[in-house]
Amino acid sequence: MSCTEKGVLAGLAATTVLGLVMLLNEMTSFMPNTSVFDIMAGVMGGSRATAWLIRYLSGALLWGVLFAWLSPYLPGTQYWIRGAAFGIGVWLLMMFIIMPAASLGLFGIGKGAFSPTLTLFLHLIWGAVLGATYGWLLNPLEEATSRNRLTNTTDAQ
Repeated sequence: MSCTEKGVLAGLAATTVLGLVMLLNEMTSFMPNTSVFDIMAGVMGGSRATAWLIRYLSGALLWGVLFAWLSPYLPGTQYWIRGAAFGIGVWLLMMFIIMPAASLGLFGIGKGAFSPTLTLFLHLIWGAVLGATYGWLLNPLEEATSRNRLTNTTDAQ
Protein backbone atom coordinates (compact mmCIF):
# COMPACT_ATOMS: atom_id res chain seq x y z
CA MET A 1 0.00 0.00 0.00
CA SER A 2 1.39 3.43 -0.93
CA CYS A 3 1.83 6.33 1.48
CA THR A 4 -0.97 8.16 -0.34
CA GLU A 5 -3.36 5.24 0.22
CA LYS A 6 -2.34 5.12 3.88
CA GLY A 7 -3.05 8.85 4.10
CA VAL A 8 -6.54 8.27 2.68
CA LEU A 9 -7.23 5.51 5.24
CA ALA A 10 -5.86 7.64 8.08
CA GLY A 11 -8.03 10.54 6.88
CA LEU A 12 -11.10 8.28 6.92
CA ALA A 13 -10.30 7.09 10.44
CA ALA A 14 -9.72 10.61 11.75
CA THR A 15 -12.83 11.98 10.06
CA THR A 16 -14.91 9.13 11.50
CA VAL A 17 -13.65 9.83 15.03
CA LEU A 18 -14.30 13.55 14.61
CA GLY A 19 -17.77 12.86 13.23
CA LEU A 20 -18.58 10.69 16.26
CA VAL A 21 -17.36 13.40 18.64
CA MET A 22 -19.47 16.00 16.84
CA LEU A 23 -22.54 13.74 16.88
CA LEU A 24 -22.06 13.14 20.59
CA ASN A 25 -21.87 16.89 21.11
CA GLU A 26 -25.08 17.42 19.17
CA MET A 27 -26.89 14.63 21.05
CA THR A 28 -25.86 15.94 24.45
CA SER A 29 -26.01 19.67 23.59
CA PHE A 30 -22.79 19.97 25.58
CA MET A 31 -21.68 22.84 23.35
CA PRO A 32 -24.82 24.17 21.63
CA ASN A 33 -24.78 25.95 18.27
CA THR A 34 -21.43 24.44 17.27
CA SER A 35 -22.41 22.02 14.50
CA VAL A 36 -19.70 22.05 11.87
CA PHE A 37 -22.14 20.27 9.56
CA ASP A 38 -24.69 23.07 9.87
CA ILE A 39 -21.94 25.61 9.12
CA MET A 40 -20.78 23.62 6.07
CA ALA A 41 -24.35 23.15 4.83
CA GLY A 42 -24.89 26.91 5.17
CA VAL A 43 -21.74 27.74 3.22
CA MET A 44 -22.58 25.30 0.44
CA GLY A 45 -26.30 26.01 0.39
CA GLY A 46 -26.93 22.29 0.75
CA SER A 47 -28.13 19.76 3.24
CA ARG A 48 -26.45 18.21 6.28
CA ALA A 49 -26.12 14.97 4.28
CA THR A 50 -24.15 16.82 1.61
CA ALA A 51 -22.00 18.38 4.33
CA TRP A 52 -21.25 14.92 5.78
CA LEU A 53 -20.31 13.60 2.34
CA ILE A 54 -18.04 16.54 1.58
CA ARG A 55 -16.48 16.30 5.06
CA TYR A 56 -15.62 12.62 4.46
CA LEU A 57 -14.32 13.21 0.95
CA SER A 58 -12.18 16.16 2.01
CA GLY A 59 -11.01 14.40 5.20
CA ALA A 60 -9.80 11.38 3.25
CA LEU A 61 -8.92 12.53 -0.24
CA LEU A 62 -7.71 16.05 0.42
CA TRP A 63 -6.42 16.25 3.99
CA GLY A 64 -5.35 12.60 4.32
CA VAL A 65 -3.31 12.74 1.12
CA LEU A 66 -1.90 16.17 1.96
CA PHE A 67 -0.84 14.92 5.40
CA ALA A 68 0.90 11.90 3.83
CA TRP A 69 2.86 14.22 1.57
CA LEU A 70 3.70 16.81 4.23
CA SER A 71 4.28 14.58 7.29
CA PRO A 72 8.07 14.28 6.80
CA TYR A 73 8.29 18.08 7.04
CA LEU A 74 6.00 18.60 10.03
CA PRO A 75 7.41 19.15 13.51
CA GLY A 76 7.58 16.29 15.99
CA THR A 77 9.16 12.88 16.17
CA GLN A 78 5.90 11.00 16.64
CA TYR A 79 3.18 10.91 14.02
CA TRP A 80 0.37 11.91 16.37
CA ILE A 81 2.29 15.12 17.15
CA ARG A 82 2.79 15.78 13.45
CA GLY A 83 -0.92 15.16 12.98
CA ALA A 84 -1.83 17.62 15.74
CA ALA A 85 0.42 20.25 14.09
CA PHE A 86 -1.29 19.54 10.77
CA GLY A 87 -4.68 19.87 12.49
CA ILE A 88 -3.72 23.34 13.69
CA GLY A 89 -2.86 24.31 10.12
CA VAL A 90 -6.23 23.04 8.85
CA TRP A 91 -7.94 24.88 11.72
CA LEU A 92 -6.25 28.13 10.68
CA LEU A 93 -7.47 27.67 7.11
CA MET A 94 -10.97 27.13 8.46
CA MET A 95 -10.76 30.23 10.64
CA PHE A 96 -9.51 32.47 7.82
CA ILE A 97 -11.49 31.02 4.87
CA ILE A 98 -14.50 28.88 5.83
CA MET A 99 -15.76 30.93 8.78
CA PRO A 100 -15.72 34.25 6.88
CA ALA A 101 -17.30 32.51 3.87
CA ALA A 102 -20.11 31.37 6.18
CA SER A 103 -20.56 35.02 7.26
CA LEU A 104 -19.32 34.16 10.75
CA GLY A 105 -16.30 36.44 10.68
CA LEU A 106 -12.66 35.65 11.35
CA PHE A 107 -12.27 32.76 13.76
CA GLY A 108 -16.04 32.18 13.62
CA ILE A 109 -16.60 34.79 16.26
CA GLY A 110 -20.15 35.19 14.89
CA LYS A 111 -20.92 31.79 16.46
CA GLY A 112 -19.74 33.02 19.85
CA ALA A 113 -16.50 33.51 21.71
CA PHE A 114 -16.18 29.78 22.44
CA SER A 115 -16.27 28.78 18.76
CA PRO A 116 -12.55 29.21 18.00
CA THR A 117 -11.57 27.19 21.08
CA LEU A 118 -14.00 24.38 20.33
CA THR A 119 -12.97 24.10 16.70
CA LEU A 120 -9.29 24.12 17.67
CA PHE A 121 -9.94 21.30 20.14
CA LEU A 122 -11.78 19.30 17.46
CA HIS A 123 -8.99 19.84 14.94
CA LEU A 124 -6.37 18.75 17.49
CA ILE A 125 -8.30 15.51 18.09
CA TRP A 126 -8.73 14.98 14.37
CA GLY A 127 -5.08 15.70 13.63
CA ALA A 128 -3.76 13.46 16.42
CA VAL A 129 -5.93 10.55 15.22
CA LEU A 130 -4.87 11.24 11.62
CA GLY A 131 -1.19 11.19 12.53
CA ALA A 132 -1.37 8.21 14.89
CA THR A 133 -3.30 6.14 12.36
CA TYR A 134 -0.94 7.09 9.55
CA GLY A 135 2.09 6.20 11.68
CA TRP A 136 0.57 2.85 12.58
CA LEU A 137 -0.23 2.14 8.92
CA LEU A 138 3.34 2.98 7.93
CA ASN A 139 4.87 0.56 10.36
CA PRO A 140 2.68 -1.08 13.01
CA LEU A 141 5.57 -3.07 14.47
CA GLU A 142 7.73 0.04 14.90
CA GLU A 143 4.90 1.94 16.58
CA ALA A 144 4.24 -0.95 18.98
CA THR A 145 7.96 -1.32 19.74
CA SER A 146 8.24 2.40 20.41
CA ARG A 147 5.30 2.26 22.83
CA ASN A 148 6.77 -0.80 24.56
CA ARG A 149 10.13 0.95 24.96
CA LEU A 150 8.40 3.92 26.49
CA THR A 151 6.42 1.71 28.87
CA ASN A 152 9.51 -0.27 29.88
CA THR A 153 11.46 2.94 30.48
CA THR A 154 8.78 4.41 32.74
CA ASP A 155 8.34 1.08 34.57
CA ALA A 156 12.07 0.94 35.32
CA GLN A 157 12.02 4.38 36.93
